[in-house]
Amino acid sequence: MLDDIIDQSGGKSGHSKVSQYDTRLWEKKGVARSFPLGHKDVETYLGGKSHSQSPPIGVNYHDVLEAIHATESIEANQKYLECTDPPYVALQHQDGLGVVDELVRVLDHKSKPHMLLFNGINDLICNHVGNEQLLDVLPWSKTSQYIQQPRHAWESGVDASLKNNYTPGRPDGYIKQYENLSYLKVIESGHMVPMDQPAVSLTMMKTLVYETGGQKSGFLSSLQDLERANTDEDARMCINWINVQIVYLLILETNQYSHHQMLWFHPLL
Repeated sequence: MLDDIIDQSGGKSGHSKVSQYDTRLWEKKGVARSFPLGHKDVETYLGGKSHSQSPPIGVNYHDVLEAIHATESIEANQKYLECTDPPYVALQHQDGLGVVDELVRVLDHKSKPHMLLFNGINDLICNHVGNEQLLDVLPWSKTSQYIQQPRHAWESGVDASLKNNYTPGRPDGYIKQYENLSYLKVIESGHMVPMDQPAVSLTMMKTLVYETGGQKSGFLSSLQDLERANTDEDARMCINWINVQIVYLLILETNQYSHHQMLWFHPLL
């Protein structure tokens, strides 16, 4: 159904459609996707692939692979390419298999390793609404306590000049945390959060590695004393024009899909 919604997001006879990986972007129908932006640079860094960058990237990919302890790929004569087939074919037998049991087992482990789930708020195919609903029904021993936790604005502390599409006064995301589980929604980012917000993502990973566990407050160390949103259900929903267009499309096509409207409404706080 999602494919049909995306295909008609620009109208049945339109030549463009919204990107399933980033709702801020539009793609031309029938044209090969070039996503994410910058993926060709990554191919150069990790696989030595030559592209027509300007200026050209002067890097020895062997040095890069050595730095990240991935030189076995050189020995195996493998080179990194975006969405290449061999890894997919090798893992396709696991396609669709859930990892809920493994996630719960890690969360409930006596050592309490801290788990971070994060989402780009503009990602549609792996949207934050669906992932949040998953966490609300996770068969974890602390799910009932997690559900009751407030969501806070998260500020990474990164200089504004290093943030993409930054608006003064706006947080970098929204965080919900209980004990060793954190869920972070990163603003102004889609499916590829580290490529959309590299500086913010680096701080996110550093916070996970160095600021969680024991008595450390983790991502809540930057929580801000903001007024809570209006608790009225209608007031909590933020609807932009693309949300309205898609929901209207669903209702026009068939009423049986109308219960999926929730996918296109993004709670603010």
